[in-house]
Amino acid sequence: MVDGEKTWLDWMEGLYCTDGCGDTFAGIEGVGIVDFEIEPGSLGPDGWYEKNMRNGALIGLTVYYDTPDPGSTGYYAAYYRVHWMGSDPAWGKWEIDDDDDGAGNDCDQVDMVELTICSVNMAYGCSIQRFRKAARRLLWERS
Repeated sequence: MVDGEKTWLDWMEGLYCTDGCGDTFAGIEGVGIVDFEIEPGSLGPDGWYEKNMRNGALIGLTVYYDTPDPGSTGYYAAYYRVHWMGSDPAWGKWEIDDDDDGAGNDCDQVDMVELTICSVNMAYGCSIQRFRKAARRLLWERS
């Protein structure tokens, strides 16, 4: 909290912060996320995301990217992972779209998120070398 208020962090574009800090993740290590937002339209025409919340804390996240014209561009997908706090803090595995029901351990509050949109090769998974911007920001509060 800053002066007793919850605070939005700067937007991320792909794996780059817009404030020039050099981070590849959104969030502050050790500070729990209480809300998450993706810029409307950045997940394609029918893309979506779902926050898994418990008692006002983000404990999981599912993201799906809808490729507008896969016939001419190939398929793209959301490629993301989260870091949770708790007694055994760790980064979760990389998720591709809504496979495996999303990222997080559904117990511990999340403090960092990495998310980008990447080209999908059905045989090899997601190629992080080709990504599009998925702008998102986080609301956090220091406990």
